[in-house]
Amino acid sequence: MATILVVDDEMGIRDLVAEILADSGYGVLTAADAHEAREQAAAHALDLVLLDVWMPHEDGLSLLRDWAQKELPAPVVMLSGHATLDAAIEATRIGASAFLEKPLRLQTLMETVYRVLSE
Repeated sequence: MATILVVDDEMGIRDLVAEILADSGYGVLTAADAHEAREQAAAHALDLVLLDVWMPHEDGLSLLRDWAQKELPAPVVMLSGHATLDAAIEATRIGASAFLEKPLRLQTLMETVYRVLSE
């Protein structure tokens, strides 16, 4: 069973995505910000991280950049409700496996999770 970390400052989105993934048989951990994400990544073996771009205090691109300088804890899929082409290009340049726009479409989310976990 793959373990997925869902990092999003919006509790409703974080909980909904976590529930969908858990219902699909994945182990799910959550974090509300970059600090919690670092703690979860340090404490658990992860197979995938779903990481929001825009979060307070430290954004997802900064966290991704920090992780990439060391070693990514797992493949990372960036999520953004304010997606720009520049942000998507930057995220993939840094090392993100995919970039999804919010609102998330269930089918696209699940296809992306499956594809990235299968790589």
